[in-house]
Amino acid sequence: AGSAAISLLAGGSATAKQRLSPHISQMTKALKQLAWNIAEAEGRPCPKERELQDWASVLVELLGPYKPPPDFDAEFASGEKLTEEEALAVAEEAEKEKRKREKEEAKVRKSSQ
Repeated sequence: AGSAAISLLAGGSATAKQRLSPHISQMTKALKQLAWNIAEAEGRPCPKERELQDWASVLVELLGPYKPPPDFDAEFASGEKLTEEEALAVAEEAEKEKRKREKEEAKVRKSSQ
């Protein structure tokens, strides 16, 4: 519940995000330690452990430095024109990354069941 509250604050208020950001390391470390302790007590795989790890990831995404999405096209954003071959290569690479992420997500879902 605390992680949800922090994520709502950080996502909705620039001031809250600014004040919480210096504590990101402490918060994620605490969540991961709690997840570890719960999994040790209840055994693995443990849905509570996965949920806490997911919240740690959410906090890192919200409070950490900006990272462009994996399919972000810097050349497009800068206004440079790509040749048809280059555009096709970029699209294929983005599709490969998408399939890789989907495969990893499916593996995580399967292991958490």
